[in-house]
Amino acid sequence: DGKGDGKDGKGDGKGGGRGKGGGGKGGKGQSPWSFVPVCGASDPLGLADLAGKVPDGWIDHVHGGRVPKERLHVTFLLKMAVPLEHLPRLQKVCGDSPPVALKVRELFLSRVDRIRDAEVYCIGVGFESPGLRGLKNRWLQEESEASRRTHDPYPDREGHVSLAYVHASSWEEANAFVEAHWDAVVGRSMSVDAIVYEDDSRNSFEVQLTGDPEAA
Repeated sequence: DGKGDGKDGKGDGKGGGRGKGGGGKGGKGQSPWSFVPVCGASDPLGLADLAGKVPDGWIDHVHGGRVPKERLHVTFLLKMAVPLEHLPRLQKVCGDSPPVALKVRELFLSRVDRIRDAEVYCIGVGFESPGLRGLKNRWLQEESEASRRTHDPYPDREGHVSLAYVHASSWEEANAFVEAHWDAVVGRSMSVDAIVYEDDSRNSFEVQLTGDPEAA
C-alpha cells in the first residue's frame, strides 16, 4: 500500500511520522560490499534535487548532514569478504540477468535510533524492486541460513536511500516537506543495469546486468 511500517528505519505511515529504526548502511570501508547508485551523471529519480531542497537550517551537520549526490545509493549486499567466491558469484548472477526496475515506494521521515547522543531524523526514500530482490536471493542461495542476514540484514525490504539528517526541532517542518513531495516522488522508477562492487581498499567497478530480457 506504499506506506511504511516502522521497520528498517521507515516511518509508520504516509510522511513517515515519528517512525523508529534508521539502522544505517554499515559495512562501507570495512569489508567488500555492493550497491546500486541512484545518481550518476544524471539524476533519474530526482533524489539529488530533492535532497538539495531540504532547508539548510533543518540539517544536522554533525550527524550525517545532507547526503551528497555521489553517496545516494541502495545497498545490495554487505560483507562480501571472500572475494574469490563472492565476487564471481555476483558476476554470474548479474551476467545472467537483464536490467531490472527500481521504483520509489515511499518517502519517509524516521527517527535514527543508531544515533545515541542526539534526537535525529532522516528524510529518505524506500524502494520496491522485485527484480533486485530476485538477484539478491539468487546470490544468497549458496549461503547458509545463518549467514544470509550478514549479507542482507533486511530481507523483507528492497532498499532505501537517506537524503538528509535533520534536527528534532525541525520535525514538523520536515514532516510537512515529506507530505508535500510524496505524490511527486512516489512511483518514480529507473532501470538498473549494473551493480557496483567495492573492495576493502574502496576500489570499485561495475558488474553489468547483461542477460537477455527475452529469456527472463
